[in-house]
Amino acid sequence: NGNFTTDTTGWTAANGATLSVVSEQLVITSDGSGLRPQAQQTLTGLTVGSTYVLSGQSKSGVNNPSVELEISGINSPNAHSSTSLTDVQQTFVATSTSHIVIAKVDDSSAPASGTTAIFDNISVRLAVEDRSVNGNGVQVFGTITKTKVETGADLVGYGGFSASNYLEQPFNSDLDFGTGDFSVMGWVYGGDTSADYIAAR
Repeated sequence: NGNFTTDTTGWTAANGATLSVVSEQLVITSDGSGLRPQAQQTLTGLTVGSTYVLSGQSKSGVNNPSVELEISGINSPNAHSSTSLTDVQQTFVATSTSHIVIAKVDDSSAPASGTTAIFDNISVRLAVEDRSVNGNGVQVFGTITKTKVETGADLVGYGGFSASNYLEQPFNSDLDFGTGDFSVMGWVYGGDTSADYIAAR
């Protein structure tokens, strides 16, 4: 229940938070009694050592607090205090078969009563690791096959792509290329129709 279409089922309030849904978005409201009021949900069935991408949208509400979406125990770089709904993500490697997703007010002291943070479209998906310096993995949608390009090779190829089976990287600031030149590189084995393409934004 990361879209909060009707309610907060699956999420638990902690640290002086109350949870509600307004316009199909999760609203965390502080009662002023706890540090970092938050909503939590425990993920199970993860594979230790596998890479996952936590993604969602968040914005600062009443009293303009800093807000953050994170995996418990794993450093998250996506805290911000924008009052516009902002895409955020975190790539992480599972260290346990279960981890806790936390959406929270990230102030260093107990926020005033009535302080709010807003979240939406929270998801965790298996990822293909980004081996560049940016470390932003791509999410797997549907079923993608991963096969060595040749017996004994280290290089692997991904396939089985379709409208419902694909890889996608959630938006992040590394995709803001600006007005200068940039390149996209990779090994590609071409498809058999004119509609095939390598990448799109």
